[in-house]
Amino acid sequence: MKKSLLKHRSGPLFSAVTAVVIIILLVVNVLFAYLGQRKMIFADLTPEGLYTLTGAMKEECDFVDELDGDKTVNILFCTDPDYLISSAISRIPYFMSVAIDNRYEKINVDTVNVTINPTAVAAFKTTSLSEIEADDVIISYGDRYKIVSLNSFWHANSEGNIWAYDGEYKMASIIRSLTSKSQPSAYFVTDHGETYYDVNNPTSESSIKAAYLYDLLTERGLNVKTLSLKELVSEGKDIYDDCVLLIINNPREDFTYSEDSLDNLFSYTETDIIDRYLVKNAGAVMVAKDFKITLPVFEQFMHEWGFDFGTSLVKDEVSSGGALSGENEVGGMSSSVIGQYNRDTESYGYAIYEEYARLESAPRFVFSNAGSRVSAKRHSMG
Repeated sequence: MKKSLLKHRSGPLFSAVTAVVIIILLVVNVLFAYLGQRKMIFADLTPEGLYTLTGAMKEECDFVDELDGDKTVNILFCTDPDYLISSAISRIPYFMSVAIDNRYEKINVDTVNVTINPTAVAAFKTTSLSEIEADDVIISYGDRYKIVSLNSFWHANSEGNIWAYDGEYKMASIIRSLTSKSQPSAYFVTDHGETYYDVNNPTSESSIKAAYLYDLLTERGLNVKTLSLKELVSEGKDIYDDCVLLIINNPREDFTYSEDSLDNLFSYTETDIIDRYLVKNAGAVMVAKDFKITLPVFEQFMHEWGFDFGTSLVKDEVSSGGALSGENEVGGMSSSVIGQYNRDTESYGYAIYEEYARLESAPRFVFSNAGSRVSAKRHSMG
């Protein structure tokens, strides 16, 4: 009996059935590849649901299909799908976007190979010299758009090594920003040696230093621009109407002031312009100042609005010890402070960083250039 079965399996019928099965498998494989790459249909087979949208992401994006008009949110990956799925760095943001596409009618995902076809993204270049790379993602809505790299969906440590995914938060923030009815702006002041982010020169030393703040602002839906107070003074203009946040980040030179401007609503010095901005309750001012630099006019002006800057250093021999040297130590008092985690298990903060605080070697956080006192009184300006 066994011999006859083996003989039967080697006959023409078995060969034909085998050939048919192989053909069917090939057709199914091609069909799934087509559905995956062309029709954006994927199934999440990971036990952790790695490629499934979280409830929080759905809550953030469910408003999209209720947007007025025919405009859609378009997510364009600047390289081929084969490359995108070859690495976790690109695969996870890509599959997340595909899942968003499958859920919402007004979100579309596509790919284009900018290496082969660079003109396909010419509309998104701010200048003819602008470069859009293969690892970029272009999110657009009407005439608004934002270009981010695939790495921006991840957190990296100080050595540049990627260690945590934050793609849903990043993508939801961009979508909300682009689809908002109005886009308020944050302006970096640039006239006094400040550190600011220049969107037209993101690789400058100043932009690199301010990049993290820039990311925080754009993720919250703000346009980021630069502002010259000196130009406003010369033109007799006030701070622009779309400014909801004025950033004065580490000025190195003092501001202009004139006694003749007292009680004169139409006087134009740098402090007058900022004063009118605050009096009108047009927005808020964010200030960071180096404790080693004295700016009498600026400090007096901020004092009148309730902001006082400490100019001495913190003596913290326990946490800083004698490890700090050079400009980080003045007169035996360290300018950097190593912070400690609040161990109150009932606090809101502890619920966030509990897993770190419980470690024997909990990661530390350092406040550099720490002054002895910085106080701010709250006013109607917010």
